[in-house]
Amino acid sequence: MRKSKALIALLAALICLSSCGAKPETAETEAATTTKAAETTAKAETTEKAETEATTTAPETTEATTTTEAVVEVVEPAAEDFEYKYDAAIGGVKITKYKGKEKAIRIPETIEGDVVKEFALDNKYVERVEIPESFTIIGEKAFSHCTELIEVTIPQSITDIGNNAFSECSKLTEVKIPDGVTFIGHFAFYDCGSLSEINIPEGVTGIGSDAFHDCTNLTQINIPDGVTYIGTGVFTNCKSLKEINMPDGVAMMGDSVFSDCESLEKVTIPSGVTVIGSGMFRDCKSLTEVTLPEGITEIGGDVFMNCENLTSVNIPDSVTRISASFKNCPKLRSLTLPDGINDVYIPFKNCDALTVTYKGKEYTHADFDKLYKEIRS
Repeated sequence: MRKSKALIALLAALICLSSCGAKPETAETEAATTTKAAETTAKAETTEKAETEATTTAPETTEATTTTEAVVEVVEPAAEDFEYKYDAAIGGVKITKYKGKEKAIRIPETIEGDVVKEFALDNKYVERVEIPESFTIIGEKAFSHCTELIEVTIPQSITDIGNNAFSECSKLTEVKIPDGVTFIGHFAFYDCGSLSEINIPEGVTGIGSDAFHDCTNLTQINIPDGVTYIGTGVFTNCKSLKEINMPDGVAMMGDSVFSDCESLEKVTIPSGVTVIGSGMFRDCKSLTEVTLPEGITEIGGDVFMNCENLTSVNIPDSVTRISASFKNCPKLRSLTLPDGINDVYIPFKNCDALTVTYKGKEYTHADFDKLYKEIRS
């Protein structure tokens, strides 16, 4: 009986063990399968989402992209943006500095009820400036050192452009001078290295000293008929200047007007000029032709110094004095001096190819000392 019970118990245990052991294994397998499926689904969903986002956010490809430059609005700054004072001598306000950072401004006509008569901006930010019709002059140093200035709107009411008005405006590319302007001041456009073209109106009668000095990109300029005076050094170091036309009405030209104009090829001096000032064409290395009018009485020192390509010069009979004018002109081959000349100061140094004719006699560089003595005797 005991054996039967034991046998029954053992059999029950085996059956239980067999059935219970099978169920956990099946559960683990199903769980693993479910987890794997979930991972696969999640991965697929993630991939699909990424592809969708990439498609949505990717920039659309176009053949050409058009960029529109933003238009800078012209503003009239408030009074506190300026340094200014009332000047009894001019009967109005004089602006001495613009302190703001606006790129495009209009000069105010009045400040605190007083009329603005002159201005000097002295500002490194402003690029464009409008001048109202109420102004009649652009005064001394009005835009001097405005290194970012590109454009200025000048009204027809302006009659004078003062000394240093635009000096060192290195980015200024073009200026339209009104027809009413009669005088361009000394150093008015000095060191405006980007200025490539300028039109001088008919009403201008004088151009001050060094007015276009160091305008290295200026290529051509026409001097109108009304101009009678061209100051010292007006076009000095205008390295790109190739041609210039001057009217016969010019009666006076200062020293060094064209010195260091290394691209200048030919020049005709107006008939009203009587003196060729010192250094007039010094270092004009491309100069090949110069026409001097009858009536010239004096050729100053170093006038043609280092004119490496100058081959001939006609010296008018009216010339009575030549200083050291032709030094280092290696291609100059012949000159005829007028019989009436009475003063020559060593004008032909290092002109080894030159033959000078004076009173029917020819002198080479080896005989120039004899020539000087002959003239001075």
